[in-house]
Amino acid sequence: MSQFAPSPSRPCKSPRAIPPSYHPLCYGPRYSAFSCAFHQPALLRHEIQSTRESQHTIASARYNAARVLAGHDDRVLVTVGPCSIHSPQQALDYAHLLKEKISSWPNLLIITRAYLLNRGFRLARQLLCDLTNPGIPVGSELLDTISPQYLNDLISWGAIGTCTTESQLHCELASGVSFLVGFKNGTDGNMTVAVDAMRSSSNPHVFMGVTGQGVAAIAKTRGGTKGLDAAAEHVRAAANAIANARPRHHPSIVIDCSHAHFAISSPKVLDDICAQLRSGDRNIIGVMIESHVNEGRQDVSAERAPRLNKVLARYLVIR
Repeated sequence: MSQFAPSPSRPCKSPRAIPPSYHPLCYGPRYSAFSCAFHQPALLRHEIQSTRESQHTIASARYNAARVLAGHDDRVLVTVGPCSIHSPQQALDYAHLLKEKISSWPNLLIITRAYLLNRGFRLARQLLCDLTNPGIPVGSELLDTISPQYLNDLISWGAIGTCTTESQLHCELASGVSFLVGFKNGTDGNMTVAVDAMRSSSNPHVFMGVTGQGVAAIAKTRGGTKGLDAAAEHVRAAANAIANARPRHHPSIVIDCSHAHFAISSPKVLDDICAQLRSGDRNIIGVMIESHVNEGRQDVSAERAPRLNKVLARYLVIR
């Protein structure tokens, strides 16, 4: 029996009399602190509401992305934008520059990346509203299973990263959201974990979650219905693996050209992908590209911060 567990012969001491890090109701000595308490998701969604224009942008992008994934739309889905957002104003500047070019790319379905850092749900929700209101759909990575309650009504495309594709919690989460979710292959390049994650998330799940009122509860989901190396032979192998696992669905592949996933640069990877598309490949339905207002890596430091928000150096254009 634990030293502080109550028993008939030795009542549990008052919580005030026991060091908090050792109290059985606390999280234990490995937790140093909790930074803040969150508002209920429903309250924040009430305070920061999307406009009709935002709702149309989100619904339209979700519908069109689903058509691309199913092979019913021959456009290429392009998720493009900053690796992660440090400055909301920079994100807006980039998105508006991107918006000006969208009409000149009729063969692409553009969704801007909005991978948010830990700056607070209020700031994140306001930014997503500001991005979608002028007609710029947003995609984001699902890093945890709580934050989508605050933001999922503003997202048109979701991604499960390499490090969390094998997480059962993320498969459960993906089975219940209202937008398309892509699973990356494993850290060793193995496609099996991504295919297994797709199969898992396509089924109903029952798991612990958080309601719109911020209360822990049992969540029930219905499951989804859709669901390497960029060289042609590896794309074919991935498509075959998906087709064998889910024979009734179009084997759709989105290739992430970011984060030095390949031995060659992103533009060369894109050239190879475009060559495959021109040759008639129907399995590659989209790409993910890191892009920002300025070219290249942009470390945030006190001396660099004022220079980050400058004019656009170049566009990364898919030819």
